[in-house]
Amino acid sequence: MSKKEQALDDTRLLLDHNIHIPTQTIFLTGEVDDEMYETLLLGFILIEERHKDKTNILIELNSHGGSWYAGIAMYDRIKVYKYPVTIHVSGMALSMASVILQAADTKLITPGSTIMVHDGSDMTGGSPDNMLAWAKHGKEICKAMYGIYAESSDKTAVWWEKHCKTDFILSAEKAIALGLADGYIS
Repeated sequence: MSKKEQALDDTRLLLDHNIHIPTQTIFLTGEVDDEMYETLLLGFILIEERHKDKTNILIELNSHGGSWYAGIAMYDRIKVYKYPVTIHVSGMALSMASVILQAADTKLITPGSTIMVHDGSDMTGGSPDNMLAWAKHGKEICKAMYGIYAESSDKTAVWWEKHCKTDFILSAEKAIALGLADGYIS
């Protein structure tokens, strides 16, 4: 592929899939959903294919959160990625996006950004027994989330459980102090 063709391909990937191959950057913005998960996986594959000898990844994150299942899939994939992953938060990492942030090897944030943690909400229907089963599962999900936050901070899972009962909104400074971010983007 010629340099011109490569540049056009890189531009297409950025415009169509939010992946910038030359800088090894994946842009995750908006709703945490299956489409965002696909963007992450495609980014890992394409960047690794192009940069075989240097595959550190930068993820630019600005999200209000979304699906636990898509988000925990992203968290797990980032945690097991074989090369270092840095996440930059610009704007917000709310709800499930704050969990995804915890998967990074390096977590940086802009001074004006906001982090928010809370117990997620769930909607279910069906028989009373099915609703009870999903409620039990929801409590298990919350426990897993408290453990993720505890692993990143010097606070216990019990501390996080108490603080996640309502929206716990954090400035960048407070997020750094609690360990949910490592420092500011310079």
